[in-house]
Amino acid sequence: MMGLALLWMVGCGGSTNSNANNNSTGTDSGTGGTTGSSNPGNSGGTGSNTGGTGGSNSGGGTSGSGNSGNGSSATNQFLYGGSLAVGVGVQGYKIDANTGALTTLSGSPFTSGLAPYPIAVDPANKFLYAAISQQPAERGANCNDAKAQLYSYTIGSDGALSPLEQINLPTYCATEVVIDPSGTNLYVMTIDPAQFGGMVMAYSIGSDGKLTALPNTPYHLTSTPSLGVFSSDGRFLYARNDGATNGLVVLQRSSSGALSEIQTVPWASNSYVFNVALVAGGKDLLVTSALNSADAAVHEFAVDQGSGKLSPKQTFTGDKFASAGTLAVDRSGQFVLIGLYSGGINTFKVGADGSLTFAGSGANSARTLSMAIDTTNHFVYAQNNNNSVSAFTFDATTGNLTAIAGSPFATQAQFVSPVVVKK
Repeated sequence: MMGLALLWMVGCGGSTNSNANNNSTGTDSGTGGTTGSSNPGNSGGTGSNTGGTGGSNSGGGTSGSGNSGNGSSATNQFLYGGSLAVGVGVQGYKIDANTGALTTLSGSPFTSGLAPYPIAVDPANKFLYAAISQQPAERGANCNDAKAQLYSYTIGSDGALSPLEQINLPTYCATEVVIDPSGTNLYVMTIDPAQFGGMVMAYSIGSDGKLTALPNTPYHLTSTPSLGVFSSDGRFLYARNDGATNGLVVLQRSSSGALSEIQTVPWASNSYVFNVALVAGGKDLLVTSALNSADAAVHEFAVDQGSGKLSPKQTFTGDKFASAGTLAVDRSGQFVLIGLYSGGINTFKVGADGSLTFAGSGANSARTLSMAIDTTNHFVYAQNNNNSVSAFTFDATTGNLTAIAGSPFATQAQFVSPVVVKK
């Protein structure tokens, strides 16, 4: 299962919160989102209520931000992603505000040692963090030959990344980097090869972006969490369990920032959890499953708003859900986008009761492995299983997707763990 854990992580691109990014969270202040929550930011009014981080949505969370209102000053958006190519750093692209087209940033890829993924951005859009995960082809297939690293950068107004610090982790095989919705704590999910479980490195984030390890970190877990999405209040983290018994794990975050396991949800032996996303205002958790097995479906769990624990609610099957892989929730919280392992994206309207109604689709010849939605809720970027990113305009009223001229856009290496930042 450990080999599968790494395969799933690569396929999803890591984070979100996104969430995303996570893939991609939001705060009601409109300052931006941390990967993996589902609380969208309020839209901007007159003046300059600028939006925030788009997040990777690898965790399936809604990318939160406040959209610029009338009369706001000009802003720029940038798409960042990790790389599966050894020696290629964090990739960066500028988003054309009118068309959504991508152009490579000067200085990209930005130095980060071996292949960087997953990545996450703080809610204030100031700092980017990239884990250097164990690469079996480079360091050994047993995931215990070399320890992981964590790189941090400051994000310039022009999108350029400047190295901030490098931390050598005492753990192996980073599978996720996630930041809580308040931007207080950063967590690196890693694998403990000795105990075949997970270890979580936990840090507080300083005003300068530098990290300070929390007491008693790393936390040793019986599960191996990956691709996590935070509840909007930051009390609970919902994640895929890449351990010996695959499925889901629910972690509770204390006031000190410490994480502890409160629930595991086992999965069928012939199936695997792929991605998770909170919908319906955080009342339900969507889970994609299996990809190529007979259990290909989207499962929904009710979230107890007090305890944070999960209970099965319903399962969505049929051709629109076949080969469902990655998940992303739009900024309004009204639509969920499902990336298909067979290629393409399907969009669904989310009901107040968590029901899903098919709304539209976007064609994509490559496998869609993770997605990021821009801070205006107008563009969608899909990680492909090759050296390219597919781009679409998104109609936030109907849920329709339309390919952007020039898509797919070539990347400098296989692009993973996408996040969008607004400066």
